[in-house]
Amino acid sequence: MVIVMINKNVVGRCGLYCGSCVIYRGYKDSEQIRQKIAERENCKPEEVRCEGCQTVLTNGWDGDKEWGKNCRIVKCLEANGLDFCYECDTYPNCEKFRVIADYSFRYGESLTENLDKIKAGKVEVWLEEEAEKWRCQKCGKPISRHLTECHWCGTKLDENSEKWVISACGLNCAKCDIYQAGCGNEKLRNEIVEWFRKERNEIVRPEQIRCGGCRGSLDVHWSPDCKMMVCARKRGVQYCFQCEEFPCTILNEFSSDGTAHHKRTVENLKKMKEVGIDVWIAEQKRKGQCLFCP
Repeated sequence: MVIVMINKNVVGRCGLYCGSCVIYRGYKDSEQIRQKIAERENCKPEEVRCEGCQTVLTNGWDGDKEWGKNCRIVKCLEANGLDFCYECDTYPNCEKFRVIADYSFRYGESLTENLDKIKAGKVEVWLEEEAEKWRCQKCGKPISRHLTECHWCGTKLDENSEKWVISACGLNCAKCDIYQAGCGNEKLRNEIVEWFRKERNEIVRPEQIRCGGCRGSLDVHWSPDCKMMVCARKRGVQYCFQCEEFPCTILNEFSSDGTAHHKRTVENLKKMKEVGIDVWIAEQKRKGQCLFCP
């Protein structure tokens, strides 16, 4: 059994979990990581340090123009006398927040969902969930979202766990080829470009194959006119089941359009509403289910 020590310093004010940051992990775990970062940033290894967002202004890294002590979001919150982004009137549409939220989505992290839990007073539960999520399944030690392998045992991180990024309609964005291509899978991106050329006689540029998911930026969304996503954003909900009209005509039409992985969306969303997203995902993992399978 792994004992999780609760450290509230790693509660990011934007909703990030600081415990999976490469700066934090290097400072806590690895002189080798610190050395590599120092070489890249042209600083001394001992300068690569951070105790987490809650103490970043006193114990944070000063080697970057936008992060650590110089974090744009921390500076903004301090200037406005706020503790977290969700307290701001411009949240979640603030440009500074959207940049980091879109970037974090690539790692399967929804900052809006994280902030919802923090706002609801579930900080300790959330920290335990994040600590478990960012743990190597082979050696059981903490890992960084910025690295491609466990810095303890060398296990490739794509072998550790499957990402689940639930869309408004209940699909797993992380299973989508477009989403994966946009997260850096160049081989898949080129295959998609070739598919459009052969199957649809369309010319699609590689840089067009990208998507940040339902809660990502519309500027990089593959289907910015998606009816469910547009409706969810307009109504201020993250998932269709949170709407008073669930299940609505739009969702029912989507789930019955003949596409194999669309047909279970209403059923899945009903279950998510009943037991919660995290419990539902855990159930699917135990069953070996995939949201993009019939």
